Formats: sequence, C-alpha cells, structure tokens
Amino acid sequence: MISPVGLSMVSKIAPIKLASLLMGVWLASSAVANMVAGQLAAYTQSLGYLEIFSVIGFTTIGLGIILLVLTKPVTKLME
Repeated sequence: MISPVGLSMVSKIAPIKLASLLMGVWLASSAVANMVAGQLAAYTQSLGYLEIFSVIGFTTIGLGIILLVLTKPVTKLME
C-alpha cells in the first residue's frame, strides 16, 4: 500500500526540479517491495516460516543499524 504521508514528505523535501522524479521513485519502490513480498511468499513453501522470518528479522535489524548511523547526516541534508 502506498503511504500518502511518505509521498507528501518526498514532495516537501525534494528539490523542485527533482520532485516529480523522486515521487516516481517512491511509487516504484512500492512496486519493488510488493514484488519482493511475492518472492518471499513463494520461498516460504520450500524453506519454511522460521527461516524466512529469521532472514526478514536480521535484515530489518541490519537496516535499522544503518539508518541509525545515517540519521545525523540525513537530518543535516534536510535542513
């Protein structure tokens, strides 16, 4: 599902010349996320729920750590 709040934030923060492009990237990322979700659902049949959810959990933790490291630089870019 496409988040209207996220799309609004993209249009608010993006430079005027790139606003349309970045909104398109936002919508394309939603499509890619749905495709990845379908692929994970297909692997659930062969691998099982524990393996799939372990991979999702470790990936989420890793990406969360990366986002925590990048929080200050991204905040500075938004100002």
